[in-house]
Amino acid sequence: MKITAVLLCCVIALVAFPTISHCSYRIKTLKPDLALSKEIVTPGSTIVYKLEQLQASSHYEVRISYPATSPTDFIIQLVTEDSETFDTGRDLLNTEKVMFQTDSKGKILGKFPSSPLSQTTLQPPYVIVTAKYAGVSYLPNMEKEEVVYDIVLETLLKGAPFDVIKIAVVVVLGLIFVVAVVIPQLLPKLPGFKRLFE
Repeated sequence: MKITAVLLCCVIALVAFPTISHCSYRIKTLKPDLALSKEIVTPGSTIVYKLEQLQASSHYEVRISYPATSPTDFIIQLVTEDSETFDTGRDLLNTEKVMFQTDSKGKILGKFPSSPLSQTTLQPPYVIVTAKYAGVSYLPNMEKEEVVYDIVLETLLKGAPFDVIKIAVVVVLGLIFVVAVVIPQLLPKLPGFKRLFE
């Protein structure tokens, strides 16, 4: 009798306070330029990443990458201090990402639609990551298989990640080395090179 009364009270509480039933998500922390590798999500579930240590007047990108063998669609929603979301993620070669910038006080710029988690006590800014199974399989229960992914909050410089800029600098230095050192040493050794200047 007591067990049925407790169960009945739980059901009434879930119906009367629906926001409680929607708060079944995990909360993690995401800091600039620190990647979280091998994160696990089950399609249909939601993970919330609290954004911390955002710098003033900066550009950022939240990016998720995952293996192509996991047919999953990721949805990234950015929730700002105004309890609103920014959902302009794009899919490019199994990478989902959303870009934003901060003002001189470190607050995320922009006005966006309302957040599905705006009734919670979690303080913005944060991103909501939702995974949805996107494949068709002859194997049973594939839509319930866990998906492994990596997520990073990366600082951008002129709209490009620092890693891309580092690679561009290495390529330019390599080209300068080839033009300044390698070519002058190889050209005199080529047959017919001396005849060009006679």
